[in-house]
Amino acid sequence: YTSILASFSIHVSALFIHWHSRLLLSVCNVTNARFTAPHFVQFQQFQRTFIGEH
Repeated sequence: YTSILASFSIHVSALFIHWHSRLLLSVCNVTNARFTAPHFVQFQQFQRTFIGEH
């Protein structure tokens, strides 16, 4: 009974850690996209004008 309980708690904690890391990853991706998207667009525009001029 104790081994079943221990394995169940380990499984739950592993699931929780997995879900938490996925949540953290999605939050980081959203913030990264929000911060890097304008700079990336500016860089693309700069590249386009630079290539267009030369």
